[in-house]
This record gives sequence, C-alpha cells and structure tokens, in this order.
Amino acid sequence: MSDTFATYAESVGDERRRSFGSHLAHRRKRVFVGRQEELALFRAAIGDGGHAAVLYIHGPGGVGKSTLLRRLADEAVDRGRHVIEVDGRTTDPSPESFQAAVGTVPEGSVLLIDTFERCQGLEEGLRERFLPTLPHDTTVVVAGREAPSTDWYIDPAWDETLHVLPLGDLAHDDALALIRARGVPPGLYESVTSFAGRYPLALSLTAAVVSRRMSSSMDWTPTPNIVETLLRHLVGSTPSPLHRHALEVCAHAMTTTEDLLQSVFGDEHAGELFDWLRGLPFVESGPGGVFPHDVVREALDSDLRWRDFTGYQKMHRRVREYAIEQVRRASGPSVLMAARAANYLMHHGPFKMAYHSWRGNGEVYEAPYRPQDWSAVVEMVRVRPAFTHPATPADHRLRTEPPYETRTARIWQPMPGTARGPLPPRTGRLHPPARWSSG
Repeated sequence: MSDTFATYAESVGDERRRSFGSHLAHRRKRVFVGRQEELALFRAAIGDGGHAAVLYIHGPGGVGKSTLLRRLADEAVDRGRHVIEVDGRTTDPSPESFQAAVGTVPEGSVLLIDTFERCQGLEEGLRERFLPTLPHDTTVVVAGREAPSTDWYIDPAWDETLHVLPLGDLAHDDALALIRARGVPPGLYESVTSFAGRYPLALSLTAAVVSRRMSSSMDWTPTPNIVETLLRHLVGSTPSPLHRHALEVCAHAMTTTEDLLQSVFGDEHAGELFDWLRGLPFVESGPGGVFPHDVVREALDSDLRWRDFTGYQKMHRRVREYAIEQVRRASGPSVLMAARAANYLMHHGPFKMAYHSWRGNGEVYEAPYRPQDWSAVVEMVRVRPAFTHPATPADHRLRTEPPYETRTARIWQPMPGTARGPLPPRTGRLHPPARWSSG
C-alpha cells in the first residue's frame, strides 16, 4: 500500500470514527435519565469560561458513575472544551503512570478520572501535588467507589472548590424512563423493576435481555447468567470463600450483626468478617446491624440458591434458628424488631405472604395491637379469610386472645421436610395483628 493511499485510508477511518462517535453520543443522550443535580453542577463549572472545580462522585459498582462521566464528556465536547479521560482500570497506580496518562492539560480542559478506586493510593498526591499544578480554569471530575478522605475537608482551600456527590439509585420515574428507552415492553415493567429495583446497572442489563427476547405477554424471571454478571460488576472478588459466605449470610438476613456471624461462623472469625462487611461500599449500617443494597442482596441470594441449594438450605436453617432464638429472648420494645427479622426470612420461602409486601424501610412500621386498631385489622382479615377459622370470628379472637408479645415466639415453626422458611400460622390461629401491614 502506498504512503498516499495509507494516509487517505487513515483520514477516512478517522472521519468514520468521528461520525460513529457522534452516533453513540446521540444514543447515550437519548437513553440517559436522571442525575439532573450532578449535570447542573457540572454545567455551572464549565460555563462562562470555566473555573477551578473538583467534582468527586462516589458510589457502589453499577450505580452509574461511568455512564454519568460519559455524559459529562459529551456535554464538555458540545461546549467546545478539551476533554481528557483517564481510567483507573488501565492506568498503573503510580504517580508517574498517572501523570503520563493525563499528559498535557491545556487551559479550559475537563479532566475525567474514572474507576479511581483502582488507584486510590494516589488520592493524597492528587490533592496535594497534582491538582494545584493544573490551569486555573480546569474542571476535574473524579469517580470511584470510595468516598474522599476527610483530609479534603480539613484544608479550607477546598471548601468552595470540592463538590462531593454520592451517587445512589435512580428515582422511580427515572428507572421507568430508562427501561422504556431501552425497549422493555410496558407489560414487563413491573417484573423488571421488582428484580432490578432502581439500580442502573441491573436495569440496563435486564432491559438489554428482555427487550430482545421477550414480548409483553410473556413472564420474565432473572436467569443465572444475569445474576452472575451483576455480581461480577457489583461485588467483584472476595478475599476468601469465608468472606463470600459472610456476604451471603448478610444478604439472607434482614440485618446482620457480629452476634449473628458468631452463631454461623464461631467466635474466631466473626469480628473480622463483620468489620469487612461494614467497609463494603454497597453495605449500609442501621440500628439493627448492616445490610446490603437491595439489588446486591437479591443477586447474592439468587446465585447461592441456584448454585448450591443444599448449602443454601443449611445457611437458611442457621440464620432462621438464630432469628427464632432472638424472638424467644426478646422483651419489651425489642420484641417487635426481633419478630420482624424472623418474619423477613419468610421472604425466602415458598410463601411470599400475600398479606405482606416487602418494601423499603420507613414505608410501614410494626406496633403492638391497640383497641382502636380493631376495625382496620378485622377488614384485613376479611379480605384474607384463609387465615382465620370460620367458626371463630376475627373480632372475637382479637378481644379474647393474649397480647401479641406473649404469642410471637410460638408461631414460628419450621416447614415440614424443608429448611426454606417458617410456616405461616395454622388455619384457625389468627396472625398477630402487629405483623400485618395494609400498604
């Protein structure tokens, strides 16, 4: 091939790449949803010639950090800004390699650093030595799983320059808009969102599968391949099989404490495993212990149940036994929380409990039965008649049976021949009113 022809072919290829890149950018904009606050802050930073700003975006894997950075890159290009993109996955975590990846930074540039958790050790050098050398009108966006260290907040010089943006789930309407834009049939919105929640990666991955293979008249359930792909992106690798099992226990129980881990793993490893769980970016802490993000929880539990059902049964038995023992030992206000944790395990069994919806914390709450609740509880019993004996009206049982606290523990019975969950109350025994919800 002659040099002249080679040069011509290269120029044509560059033009095609620019055209194809424009097509991809247009497609990304069309399906991009939400994140309006982050976009507004970025637009303000790069507008009017730009000014020094650092946007530090952090959140668990799959929450949409890379997608947001790609949108920010498109926004910057549209405004004529020079964009420099660095990916921690392909950059050696040394100051020299990082500097080489960035290269020269002209005035008015936008520097986007993705997957920063892969080179988190450079954070101090980034803050203390690298960023101060950039031109005054540079906008820097850092995205990673870890939140910035507290050292950023100690130095007042960063007060007006640093903007920390924790990234979470999409809003409900944005989640629906995403799967609609990805071609999911309307009849499958509910099944897709019930599995993927409002988590961007789960929604996108599920939508990609459903939109190509399903019609609105078909039912859909997540396949092992989807679950495995989600876990690889969301969780990654674990230090040992023991740590993986601790994560599976954490996904199975409503909340996990060090005491629960001691019951499952023994005293030797419980403290170390609990500290490890607390440090994971997709695990949160609450009054009752730690718990994973809903999508991670569902993916982990589904994967173990499919991959090793015998091991899944064994784990369920141990977690259930612990939960029942906590109910038996509880007294006073702690009874309701213990009963709720035990009640939650029925979510994993064959009974999804039609009279209970598994929703997020704060939407419903449990409380002891009060006489003024009588009409509401009887109405719930009326629409679920299978749980009362026809010869024993609900209103009579409410007035004559002992208080809730004295009956909670003895309702919990293992299912005959399985370890997958406790039975709902036997026919003829009224379910304790405090464990019903009408939402």
